[in-house]
Amino acid sequence: MTTQLPERLRALADDAPTALSAGNLWRVGTRRHRRRVVTSLTLAGCLVVAAALLGIGDWQSRRPEPAGPPPNVGPMAIPQRFFYPSPWLPSTSSPGRLIALFGATRDYFPFGSDLDARGGVSAGSQTYSFLDLPGMAPDYDVELSPDGRHVAYFVDGQPRGDARLGDRSIVGVAILDVTTGEVERHVVATEHGLFPTMLSWADDRTVALASDHLTSAAVESYSGRTVVRLFALGQSAPVVLPHSNVLPVPVVTTTGYSGSVHPRVLRSYDVTGRVKGDVQMSTSLVNAAYDAASGRLAGIRGDPTQGGSGPGPLMVGRAADGRAGLSAVPGGHRYYAVLGWSDAHHVVTDKGRPTGRVLLNVDVRTGAEQRLTGTGYQTPGSHWYAVTLASGALHHPTTVAAIEPPRPWNPRWGAAVVAALLLLGSGCVLLVLRGRRARG
Repeated sequence: MTTQLPERLRALADDAPTALSAGNLWRVGTRRHRRRVVTSLTLAGCLVVAAALLGIGDWQSRRPEPAGPPPNVGPMAIPQRFFYPSPWLPSTSSPGRLIALFGATRDYFPFGSDLDARGGVSAGSQTYSFLDLPGMAPDYDVELSPDGRHVAYFVDGQPRGDARLGDRSIVGVAILDVTTGEVERHVVATEHGLFPTMLSWADDRTVALASDHLTSAAVESYSGRTVVRLFALGQSAPVVLPHSNVLPVPVVTTTGYSGSVHPRVLRSYDVTGRVKGDVQMSTSLVNAAYDAASGRLAGIRGDPTQGGSGPGPLMVGRAADGRAGLSAVPGGHRYYAVLGWSDAHHVVTDKGRPTGRVLLNVDVRTGAEQRLTGTGYQTPGSHWYAVTLASGALHHPTTVAAIEPPRPWNPRWGAAVVAALLLLGSGCVLLVLRGRRARG
């Protein structure tokens, strides 16, 4: 034992670092000091940048919306354009009265997205927000009431019978009151669910649903008996229209359509589905806007080279004694659709373009056009989304300058940057502790 002790002491002495000269001590000390200073500054900078990013992102997402008139009262002015909304906009079930509905991509934190989310633009303030639509069936129509106070959509669920078309089917409609957030559901008792073909508002308080009633015999062929039901707010039982080929009411529809031939008979119905009368037109129309009180009639004459569809010239006339003579509006412009009469001398038309729909207010006396708004926008990924206006805004329409919505930061990028900064800061702390242990 005593002979091994001196040998161990000599081994330890040999392993001890060699004493540095005065110059080397100065260089090593200054290098360590600089390293400590750089490490401390890097750590402090990471913390400051992380705090700044979090603060700026929070300010960006909470930036107040531009002031505007109360959304639930007064006339609805149409924005002159619509913007592609941020996928990180907030969602709500009570955004207030809406001037328009839009489709867009919605992202969720930390993962997930909805490529066909629905949102609304509030009347007055032009606030953009996504809509919470409980029970909504994906990839189906969502419709805005004429006064902008309600949104109707299809709901899915388990039908009464054995749904051989899938585990879940369309079972009815739901109506969201955007001023209160309340939802009213209307479920149709069926054996295998509904195959919807149309959803539209008949008036401010009545929704029209056309669907095939799938029976056991119809399930295999995906067809059935077409039924049109009217769902009124506050009433549990729908009104079933007696005609299976009726469009929304108050409605004007051409009858006897076959192939590419558009008929010349216009039929109108009241809210109970009863036929109010027929009008024999002097020419066939692709679609028509008919004011029964005054007899004013406007529509698009189909292009024979396009199978009788639009675009085509705008035709107007006045019905009397069951007949209507139609003449082309001056100007020679071509349109895809007529959306309705805005007043006694103007018609709102859809003049489609390669970049989307454009709504115009056309003077039927002179053909002069007033641009109202574009009703769509293109996403960065070249996907086109349509914007649907509240039809009540088309009566004596007015336009206002559009307000661009805020664009909250992508929280995924923010979280990634903060995580990287925290990792960098943790590395700096480990370097400091390691240096202290080495000096100790």
